[in-house]
Amino acid sequence: MHCLARYRSWIHVPCVLLSLSAVVNLSGCGGGSGGSPDKPRTIAKGKVDYDGKPVTAGVITFTNKAAGNAVSLKIKDGAYSSTKTDGPYLGETAVVIVGKDKPDGDAIWSWPTKADVGNGEKEYVGDFSIKAADATPITKKRVKDD
Repeated sequence: MHCLARYRSWIHVPCVLLSLSAVVNLSGCGGGSGGSPDKPRTIAKGKVDYDGKPVTAGVITFTNKAAGNAVSLKIKDGAYSSTKTDGPYLGETAVVIVGKDKPDGDAIWSWPTKADVGNGEKEYVGDFSIKAADATPITKKRVKDD
């Protein structure tokens, strides 16, 4: 019994971690079509080109600076769009655009910027023209097998 008493405080560690995990899972990260009803969203649409050509595949992510909520939208044939329920949250927003080699392919470059998504009176229209010199290339690192 003396041995069990010595490790009794360790029994609480898994319980605390499990409780913390449940809180994090229930609160979510704010992305996707879910989200909090008290954080207003807007319709978003726009065009994205890279060195003057439409981005054929990619993702645009809007992260609200005040709340930290993020929303990602697919870029297809140089355009992206959302409904109000899956659109970005209103206000000052960090935007990251990632270009891909094909729709379900690998990311090949990224480009960060900022945007003010507005106050919800009208939809957000954001067109982005990216120069290759301003984008950050994303390269795969090969792992050498032993």
